[in-house]
Amino acid sequence: TNHSRLGRWVRNQRQFYRFFKEGKKASITQERIDLLSNIGFDSVLRPRLSGGDIGLSWMEKFEELRKYKEFHGHCKVRTNHSRLG
Repeated sequence: TNHSRLGRWVRNQRQFYRFFKEGKKASITQERIDLLSNIGFDSVLRPRLSGGDIGLSWMEKFEELRKYKEFHGHCKVRTNHSRLG
């Protein structure tokens, strides 16, 4: 699995979350923040700027992140993760 796309999406969510918390216009809702928080995402929030990966819907990426956390035990997805093997 190529995690770089997921990593970019995660980076975007961090940025949107930071904007939301600063009271700026953000492409994230409280409902989405709650979903992310429920899987431990808020423990790795850190501000970063990024481009966007608009290929998949938000919920599809959220589900991919949830599965990643299930497998790896965390939400710290690297943007430059290369495949092993």
